[in-house]
Amino acid sequence: MNSFVERLQKDLAMLQSTLQKEGNDLVKKVKKIAAKNKLDSKAKEIEKLIERKLKTFEPAIETLYKEIKKNAKKAGVDLSKLEINFKKKTAAAKKKLKTKKKTTKKKSTTKKKTAKKTTTKKTTKKASKKKTTTAK
Repeated sequence: MNSFVERLQKDLAMLQSTLQKEGNDLVKKVKKIAAKNKLDSKAKEIEKLIERKLKTFEPAIETLYKEIKKNAKKAGVDLSKLEINFKKKTAAAKKKLKTKKKTTKKKSTTKKKTAKKTTTKKTTKKASKKKTTTAK
């Protein structure tokens, strides 16, 4: 009977320790979630503040942009054409960069494939030479 009580006490102690560990882990997870929710709410508040500030600055920026366009036209420079050309060139440059990245990835994989093919060809040639020498 004493051995049964001792085993039961050991089992209860192990159960208590595992429950304690799981409880601690659960508390940590809950704290992380609460911190994340706080960060999300803070981020939303910051976004709202930025939007409010932008709304106050937008009219000033628009008037400044219009004045710059007028002064540029007086000087003989068309900013709208420059803006359109700039957008086209940046789009083309982005496409070129994307294609260069893709081609470099493709080249590296094709080199690996060709290396594998050459090694397999060499082994088959050696095997065929051995067969011919044994046949003689």
